[in-house]
Amino acid sequence: MATKKTYKVGDVVARVSKPTILGTVIEVQIGKDKTDLSYFIKFYDVNNPGEYETETCTADELISRDSDFYDRKMANLNVGPSGGSRKSRRRSRRSRKNRRTRRVRR
Repeated sequence: MATKKTYKVGDVVARVSKPTILGTVIEVQIGKDKTDLSYFIKFYDVNNPGEYETETCTADELISRDSDFYDRKMANLNVGPSGGSRKSRRRSRRSRKNRRTRRVRR
């Protein structure tokens, strides 16, 4: 079997028709001969965080839409249900530590 990219539950994938919409794999169904996986994906709209749509697609469809996917994923990590602000995620460990101790000393 040729090695084919597979997706785990929780992976973020992009929507082919509307690239601004990113989805999270909710469940992976495995076909009879273990090669054709189909994925059930919940897509969150970047511009409209509350809304999502679901769709099922095969591994091939997913891989074909994956081309410039990673740039988009990095740009859109802060959308969807688990998104936080970039700033809050990027704060370094040292500055977290300093903020903690500063509060204590008062």
